Amino acid sequence: MTNREVANKLFDYIRKNSKFDPYDIEYGDTYFVFTGDPDSVIHFRVKGVSKQWKFGMWVHAEFLGDSEHSEDPVIQFFAQWEKDIDKFKPSRSDICVKITAQQFAEDVDNDGWMYYDIMHALDMMRNHPILCYCGICGEDGYGYTSIKSFTWYFIKGEFYHFKKAVSKALMTAIFLPICKFKVWRANRHKCVELCEIYNFEKRNPGWSTSHDYCIECNFKESATDEEMYKVARIFKRQRYGKYGCFQRVAEIDCYTQTGRDGCFGFSFDD
Repeated sequence: MTNREVANKLFDYIRKNSKFDPYDIEYGDTYFVFTGDPDSVIHFRVKGVSKQWKFGMWVHAEFLGDSEHSEDPVIQFFAQWEKDIDKFKPSRSDICVKITAQQFAEDVDNDGWMYYDIMHALDMMRNHPILCYCGICGEDGYGYTSIKSFTWYFIKGEFYHFKKAVSKALMTAIFLPICKFKVWRANRHKCVELCEIYNFEKRNPGWSTSHDYCIECNFKESATDEEMYKVARIFKRQRYGKYGCFQRVAEIDCYTQTGRDGCFGFSFDD
């Protein structure tokens, strides 16, 4: 079986045996800078639960029929509350169900018994969304003993995201035009090949970083150290527009020069 066939077998089972319906399915092969087999990284939504839940699945069909990988997961089914996503992968997800190659192979009657934990998690997400938000979506609930009020925990989390969204909008309105103006100033220098600002996550789908916009500046091969230093002083601050513990509106990522390997930076005494 291929990775897509393994994934579709699960999707078909969910649709046939419940009112849940996976949709917006995106098949890929890359997480961050790591590339796997075709269709091994899958993102999707599920009708029947809140749209705030983002689902993912890592599939390793190559483990099927390999005795050395019988205990390794063929499927890692996971979900995260979208606003809380830092790294979207199984090991960072409180809700994560793993199905080993042996479990998958033992389903000789094709009755999908190994999907029980996945179906149970979906039922919990529909019927007890706040418990699942708190990481309790089955017997292996994380954080159960440390949370006194699940509703209050949820409200605090949502209020935090609301405050951050308001702060982000304000900081973006202030600092994005400032950064664009700085980029325009840098491009006026003859030693600059190209200085640009771009939305990092739109240019790099699936990646996440601490800044929304990235500034990159590439100098011409003929540029002198003095000329480059003069341009770099336009961006004396590396980060602009803080709106969270680590989040910024924009950051000057690196300086490069045509014909020169790697990135480099500048230090300022004043």
